[in-house]
Amino acid sequence: MRKQTADRISTSAYRAFLAAGTCLPLVRRGRRSGDQLYCAVETLGLGLLAVKTLKALVPERRPDNGKPNSFPSSHATLAVSTAVVAGDIDREHTPRWYAGALVICASRVLLNRHRPVDVAAGALLGWGLARRILATEFGGCETGQRALTNPDVIRPRPARSGGGGGAPAEAGGPSRHRP
Repeated sequence: MRKQTADRISTSAYRAFLAAGTCLPLVRRGRRSGDQLYCAVETLGLGLLAVKTLKALVPERRPDNGKPNSFPSSHATLAVSTAVVAGDIDREHTPRWYAGALVICASRVLLNRHRPVDVAAGALLGWGLARRILATEFGGCETGQRALTNPDVIRPRPARSGGGGGAPAEAGGPSRHRP
């Protein structure tokens, strides 16, 4: 197979994977599908921003054409972050999401578009970013929602005594801040 054809197939599969993972909440139409869609889009947007920033700071050359935009692999970052979020939403098919991300990551090296370190760094960045978004209070995905509703994580804040300078917490009302 010619390299140009392989590149087109790889790019098409990558775009389909990202679209499927991002649109998954719309297909599932659960009670939290809006929050999950927001989380999927947020992960892609922040992943792209992080990758573009790192590519500007680390001008590593690509192995195939010498352009200084190889590190980290944006395909790896976005594929892995999509797999993490989609796997959190669709737990029954989590292994399939990760397998898809693995194929995309491997294709970047096999097509000589990136070195293994570029792909590994991109995958690690995507995984860390997605896990962080899923774990934040305002991430909106199922894991984030569990953190918001878990009574062991969210407790009412006691009212401040003395002139602490801040507004006291509502009496008996839950606080969105962790103790």
